[in-house]
Amino acid sequence: MLFVLGASAWVDPAWAQTDPSRDRERDAARLLEMGRRMLDAGEVASATAFFRDAIDVRPDLAEAYEGLARALLARGAERDARTTVEAGLGRNPGHVPLMRLMATLLDRRGQLAEAARWLREVVARVPDDIEAQRARLDLALRRGAFAEALDACRAVRLHLRDESRREQSRQCAALEVLLDTTDPVRSRRQCRPEASAVRRALAGCRATAT
Repeated sequence: MLFVLGASAWVDPAWAQTDPSRDRERDAARLLEMGRRMLDAGEVASATAFFRDAIDVRPDLAEAYEGLARALLARGAERDARTTVEAGLGRNPGHVPLMRLMATLLDRRGQLAEAARWLREVVARVPDDIEAQRARLDLALRRGAFAEALDACRAVRLHLRDESRREQSRQCAALEVLLDTTDPVRSRRQCRPEASAVRRALAGCRATAT
């Protein structure tokens, strides 16, 4: 009788050693996916709830903070969206999508210099982030920061082909002309032979044979 009880109480070691953290990861991933689906479908309230639940399950899940912030933005709750992005970055410093979203929020509030600073940090981390480079170009043009706009324009052009690349080249050429007339430091006029080496370097002049 004792033998039967002992046999019936046997537990599979593999089942007993299930890692609870793996369950949390799976649950959070499911909640995140549901939140994204709801947001894509325009079900903002449901999306908000799913993203919050995902964060409750996994407080370090950067994508859930991003999704929640976008859902809050869709509801017009910009202040809550910014708080969410800040919380996400607190858990995940350097997370590029959250950094881009922070720049967007600052831009919407008219804090253009701060938004530009965040975008510069993004492209410093990921120079090939064309979305950030496009946002940086647009923001620089609105700020009148033509040297930065030209730099972003050239970065965007690297990722384009055919007609899109030619159109981008025309924009870059226009910025070069504009910069030449508005920026005394970067102006190509500093490429004259009599200009100092420092001025020539700042203007990006090509080296001349001696």
